[in-house]
Formats: sequence, structure tokens, C-alpha cells
Amino acid sequence: MATYGVAEITQTEGVTVIEERGEVELDRLSEQLQEVRDAITPIIADEPQATGGFGLQSLEISLTVGANGKIWFIASGSAEASITLTFSRPATEAS
Repeated sequence: MATYGVAEITQTEGVTVIEERGEVELDRLSEQLQEVRDAITPIIADEPQATGGFGLQSLEISLTVGANGKIWFIASGSAEASITLTFSRPATEAS
């Protein structure tokens, strides 16, 4: 697969500066996303359907891609999420 550059974009006094910070290999990015999916799917599958009340319908996870091309969960800091994964239950047919 392709490799893409990672850039840091800053703006100072109205001037935008773009600096290359590394590369992202899409094969590795794909592997990491699959690992996250494989870890999250059982959590959603194990959650029982709501019976007359509220239940888990979807789960949204925001991730960022670091300069080294690795996916990170951001706990705190100023990094912006660049990937949002939304896991949803399939729609059920009304009987």
C-alpha cells in the first residue's frame, strides 16, 4: 500500500507553516485499526439489548495518528483526534 507524509501545521502571526514530521504506511495503519475493531467488537456484542429501557446502541472512539504513523488513544493533551470510529448495533426489524 501507499505511504503518506505526516505534517505539523502551525499558524503564527497569520502565517501558516507546514513541517513534515514522518510517514504513515497505510498497511500498518490498517492493521492497527483492525486490532482496535477486534478488541471493541466483543464489548459491544456482550452488551445485552435493552428491554424496555435504555441500552448501548453505538460506541464512538476518537483516535489520532502520531508523527511515527502509530494510532494513539488520547487521554489528555492538545492533540486533535484525526480518526473517529463508530461501532453500532445493526438495526433490528420491528415485529
